[in-house]
Amino acid sequence: MATNIKLKEEDVRQQFAEISKELDRWGAYVDKVLNEYLENCFFGHEHIQNHACHRVKDIDSYCEKVLLRYHFNNPLLETTDKVGTRVVLLDRNDVRLVSDFVRNSDAWVMQEQTRDTDDVILQQPDVFTYQSDHFIVKPKPEFKTIADRDLLTCEIQIRTILQHAYAEISHDTVYKKNSVTNNKAKRILASSMAMLETADEKSSERVSSPCPERAYIVGRSSLVT
Repeated sequence: MATNIKLKEEDVRQQFAEISKELDRWGAYVDKVLNEYLENCFFGHEHIQNHACHRVKDIDSYCEKVLLRYHFNNPLLETTDKVGTRVVLLDRNDVRLVSDFVRNSDAWVMQEQTRDTDDVILQQPDVFTYQSDHFIVKPKPEFKTIADRDLLTCEIQIRTILQHAYAEISHDTVYKKNSVTNNKAKRILASSMAMLETADEKSSERVSSPCPERAYIVGRSSLVT
């Protein structure tokens, strides 16, 4: 049994390594599109806390996820965050603006939105936990690649600076399922998120949209080869 598991892991590693360069190219293109939009849209750069900067998933983390935590049958297809990028913004108005761009951009195929902060708050009004807008995008036919485009999925995360602070603090205790989190720690995290959400709401009320006349412009960007 141990030999079969080892062989399976070797296969998973090899398959991931074979498309890593193409994942990196796709992530770089997604960054380019997002950062061009940010620079053209936001007149005040204080609204941009972190520009998009992609990262291909670490191969050890990938193997742990697909073999130990989720037991995927088709890891390359079922793992949609093999490469990811993140934009951190000042407030929730900024997040809504950039999220609208991601949904409607013609620079990629929008596969799905996997997290929507506004929807979570509406559906679970008494829960205070991780908040971030997440999207899965893949290349259009114009993007030249030697890999199967369906495998080149990039996760885009859009969040506020306060949501990012919570995510950084809670990542190892909540996201990593093999960690031990006691109820006191969970309560502290939930109460912290409640305060951060309130601060985000107040900030969004006070800070006007940086470019209201461009709020729904969908940028176009030339496809890289």
